[in-house]
Amino acid sequence: MFVVYFYDPFGNSLTQFFDIFDLKIRKKLNDVSTASFSIELKHNLSYEILKEFNKVKIFKEDGEKLMFSWVIKQVSADFDKYNIVIFSDEYLLKRKLLNSAKSYTNTAISDILADIFVWYNIQTDASKIISIDFDKNTKFFDILKKLSEFGYDFKIEDNTIIFKQLIWVDRTFGDNFLQLYANEKETNIAKYKTLYDADNLVNKAIVWDNVYEDTVSQNIYWVVEEYFTEWDESILEERKYSVREIEAIPIVQDWFAFDVWDLISVDVNLWNEILDFSGNLKIVEKSYEFKDLEKTEIKLSKWKAKTPTLLEKIKQLNDDVYNLKIKL
Repeated sequence: MFVVYFYDPFGNSLTQFFDIFDLKIRKKLNDVSTASFSIELKHNLSYEILKEFNKVKIFKEDGEKLMFSWVIKQVSADFDKYNIVIFSDEYLLKRKLLNSAKSYTNTAISDILADIFVWYNIQTDASKIISIDFDKNTKFFDILKKLSEFGYDFKIEDNTIIFKQLIWVDRTFGDNFLQLYANEKETNIAKYKTLYDADNLVNKAIVWDNVYEDTVSQNIYWVVEEYFTEWDESILEERKYSVREIEAIPIVQDWFAFDVWDLISVDVNLWNEILDFSGNLKIVEKSYEFKDLEKTEIKLSKWKAKTPTLLEKIKQLNDDVYNLKIKL
């Protein structure tokens, strides 16, 4: 069912393998993606094949569909099997440090990326002007994370950093249309749960000596404070009202039907204020597990969406944040 190719850190082919089990994959937005699988010890693989930072590619269905192409982070063995843990290329940036301090004043993020990540190709629309400092020995991954807080997403593919506000395939219309739905007559969701959590609320942001707050939100909830070292106005806009999290198990699954960063449609209309949702959601995490059966899981979120709840009608709330975790 799977074909595994092993390469050394410089791309030279080492071997290919077919007999793996307990495959697990988790792809994340703006973070390190991970995978793991096992091989029976009887195959007696060498350390040269399984050593750290070697490259691994796993294909499904006789090598036709690539599931991931990442690096070996960890290898262990017991009396029965080898266990291999794989991390995405974002992990490499956690092991590389800035060799001198960097200071930028009124500089476009795109120029900062080009100045720091000189060995990568850069695809970006990050024209926002910011002022920011990075200390010597800052991890390169932490630089990307910090820059992404200004409203951008990132991923690394084929030695290219893609750093944009919108990284997705829009599946909300046309030939790529994908929708999860539930109403009184029909549904393609097998299980569904919603959650609101006070930990997601912020209506008073302290940024060094500056204070940004929303009194409307404070009158609805409570004064909820948080400290930030870097600031963007969208942070308060996205967190000043309650954050909805939704978990669902769709009836149909397909690992290759969608990917992290895609935008899909969700329409749940069951005449229940807590359950109902209608809007477009972005996939921010996708997981896969294969033991006896395949199981895929995706998590989605939408910023600055409008849900017509009773509270919003009364208080004219907007700019809610939603998270959707889907177990397929």
